Amino acid sequence: MRRMNDISIRRKLTLLMMLTSVVALLLACGAFLSYDVATFRQKLGLDLSVLAEIIGANSTAALTFDDAGAARDALSALRAQKHVISACVYAKDGSPFATYVRGGAGGPLWPPVAQPEGTQLSRHDLSACRRVLLDGEAIGTVYVRSDLGEMHDRLRRYAVIGIVVLLLASLVALLLASTLQGLISRPVLQLADTA
Repeated sequence: MRRMNDISIRRKLTLLMMLTSVVALLLACGAFLSYDVATFRQKLGLDLSVLAEIIGANSTAALTFDDAGAARDALSALRAQKHVISACVYAKDGSPFATYVRGGAGGPLWPPVAQPEGTQLSRHDLSACRRVLLDGEAIGTVYVRSDLGEMHDRLRRYAVIGIVVLLLASLVALLLASTLQGLISRPVLQLADTA
């Protein structure tokens, strides 16, 4: 605390203005980041659900005519989705009918039996499960699993942008604080000199 007393009033005012600006900026960045992460997770879940529905629609004939090759062909379209790790089309009885695995993927790739409809988010991946319907009757299920690489890439970009913005804003705040502190410190210093 002794060091703070040795600092001139000009520097104290400059530090106070800088600290206020940086804290306000950090709070604003944190709020925007939290909101974006929440909405982006929802978007990823919706996108994966739509993808599962499309695969399901393309697998309807394969399930109806018990053609596993056609179901594998429908799943092979997932190669265009670089974040999809694995997928499985399940038969009506819940057993795996056709599967897709991205090269180099490891770990449990799909559940051994069909899961209930919905999306699930874990620390490392996101999965979606959708029923395949024909005339309103479930004839199978589609499971699609994706990594969270897209979200992690987005967070890295935000971190870099946030650091750059914080540095630039701090520089601007320092320039403004150095200029404006004179408005407050000059009359106080004149009063002190007069006293």
